[in-house]
Amino acid sequence: MSSNALLCLYCKNKAVSGPKCIVCERVFHPKCVDRLNLIVLNSDQVICCKMPGTSNSTDNIAKEAVITFLKSSEFGEIIKEIVHHEVNAILTEVGRIRGELEAVKAANVDLIKLLTNPKISGTKVPDTTHGKERVSREQNSANFANNFSNLFDPNSGTKPPNKSMATNKKDDKPADLNKKLNEKSLSLSTDDIVNDNDNNDFIYPRYHQKRNFQTKNRNIINGTKSAKSSSLRAVEKMHHYYIGRIDPAMTENQVGECLKAELNLQNFACEKLPSKGGNFNSFKLSVPQSKAADILNPQMWPEGIVVRRFFPSGAKHNSSSTEQNFRNARVELTTT
Repeated sequence: MSSNALLCLYCKNKAVSGPKCIVCERVFHPKCVDRLNLIVLNSDQVICCKMPGTSNSTDNIAKEAVITFLKSSEFGEIIKEIVHHEVNAILTEVGRIRGELEAVKAANVDLIKLLTNPKISGTKVPDTTHGKERVSREQNSANFANNFSNLFDPNSGTKPPNKSMATNKKDDKPADLNKKLNEKSLSLSTDDIVNDNDNNDFIYPRYHQKRNFQTKNRNIINGTKSAKSSSLRAVEKMHHYYIGRIDPAMTENQVGECLKAELNLQNFACEKLPSKGGNFNSFKLSVPQSKAADILNPQMWPEGIVVRRFFPSGAKHNSSSTEQNFRNARVELTTT
């Protein structure tokens, strides 16, 4: 059936141009399509009837038409325009918020520096946001107190219920001009006032001069003449060392003989130190100052031996000497 033989279903007239049915190829007037209950696919295609032989052909055709439209490039362009519009709106809002934030920062630069300074701790931040409100509240409270005090007329019989409410009342009592002043207070001088004060309880602070510990060694000199050019000779300075983790089977003589053979020592002393456990022995070694570098050489000592400078305790030394002096004095007293 040709489309020329089909008439418009609404006005019953032949339509030359307009939307066409994709099933029967009937042409409709655009205004007639709005008045009819037709399935509109687009501006050029509609569905006015069913496919012969199938009851759901119209629904299938509509679904296929919708799927075709969703897959078309036109639908993709519509989605792109929507997304682009929304993104631009979001960027515009972000820019506006950023501008407001920069304005707030510029208005509170000093407060931000004070809050972000790590050196300031425990400092009270000035109240800049509610300062005006606090001042207005104080002014309102002051105005209320003044207005409340003005309610009571001093000439009337009413009195304020409390004495604290009458604090703003002025004292209109005239001054007594005939009252005489004390002549003694006028004749006093500053010298009399100073002499009348009692300074017996005042304690003057004492000035303690700082002791100079260097005065004891101020007049001491150290000789610089070489020993070869003089008949006088000084005792060589000795260094003391702690030698630990020695085999408990070794004695003082054995340690001394080993050191004498290794370092060619002539003037030295080796003393055994008391130890709490019997796992190893410890010795105090006294050698001349010239042999200090050899003693501190790690290649000289076997592996496992500990060597360090030995510093005697001054407290123990003083206590032992004091005890010895006390014993000597006791012996002298008993003998006499």
